[in-house]
Amino acid sequence: MEATKLLKKIAKHLSLENTEYMVIGEQAVLIYKDPRLTKDIDITLGLHIDQLEKILKIGRKLKLKILVSDIENFVKETFVLPVLDQKTGFKIDFIFPFNEYKKQLLKN
Repeated sequence: MEATKLLKKIAKHLSLENTEYMVIGEQAVLIYKDPRLTKDIDITLGLHIDQLEKILKIGRKLKLKILVSDIENFVKETFVLPVLDQKTGFKIDFIFPFNEYKKQLLKN
């Protein structure tokens, strides 16, 4: 239930910022298939890495702890912004799509 509440909060803030997204990985499996215990959430964003500040703003509003020190370089190299919700212990990876396949998945 913690993951569901956290996902709802994140989804609300992403929607308020008019940001397309999709939940992938184990949390998506929990929603649509057989549950398994996992403490991370993977969210692919409909944003280019140039819009990193938009996600950082959402992270600040949600009081998410950024897990890397050199944020901009890490995101440019990995296309991922790893954060932690300290209240629940869930790690969240905000993933910036880097190829047409992931961009097409978002559209679907």
